[in-house]
Amino acid sequence: MTCADSAAYWMVDLGAGAGSKQHTITIVSVLNLNRWDSWSGKKKILNANVEILDDGSNVVASQNIGVAVQEDYTFDFGGVQGR
Repeated sequence: MTCADSAAYWMVDLGAGAGSKQHTITIVSVLNLNRWDSWSGKKKILNANVEILDDGSNVVASQNIGVAVQEDYTFDFGGVQGR
């Protein structure tokens, strides 16, 4: 449960695969689907950052989801290299 942890995160590594060397890929956009809590009627994302990292785990691009009001968010990263 991430609501009790102010430093919680979720990471997807797009550059690693079975038997592959580390590498970056071109990231044009990221689609984030907002979870709906059916019992409270609230959307669950609040003040979250979507960050693109390079091979050295350095942030090369970042965008923020402030107060969640949408069902989904599409972030345009314009072809940044990341993993």
